[in-house]
Amino acid sequence: IKGLGTGAYTISAYVGGSPIQKPVSLTTGEERSVNLAKLRPGSINFIVTDEEDKPVRGARTQIRTEGGSWVGVNVQAMQKEGLVGSRYNWNELTQTGEDGTLTRFHVPPGLLTVWATARGYAMAGEHPQVMVASGQVTDVVIKLKKK
Repeated sequence: IKGLGTGAYTISAYVGGSPIQKPVSLTTGEERSVNLAKLRPGSINFIVTDEEDKPVRGARTQIRTEGGSWVGVNVQAMQKEGLVGSRYNWNELTQTGEDGTLTRFHVPPGLLTVWATARGYAMAGEHPQVMVASGQVTDVVIKLKKK
């Protein structure tokens, strides 16, 4: 891409069905190479508890990229890796279990905003931001308070 002026830009591509975004700052006339091929999706291990540190079962998790895109569940990629079969329970892919945990696979690397919602609960603070490294698992603890 040529002719960009000074400013902050986001380079986006889809790798394995997951959106990969890389922020880039440029000055007028500057040329920069960005290699998105080296980036691989990561995972987020959600740990959702109440204010007494008890697990919250059935909390729905959500992820948003720095560029504002929602990160969905990539069922096809999970099936290719044998993480889910052809018949799966959607709630098991999007909601925390009895222990208040859920791992979301095929998450784009970068700075992500995450949150969880559950019936009878509200976020106990701001939506946390987590930095997911390429190909790595990142833990995030989310506290919910009873309404």
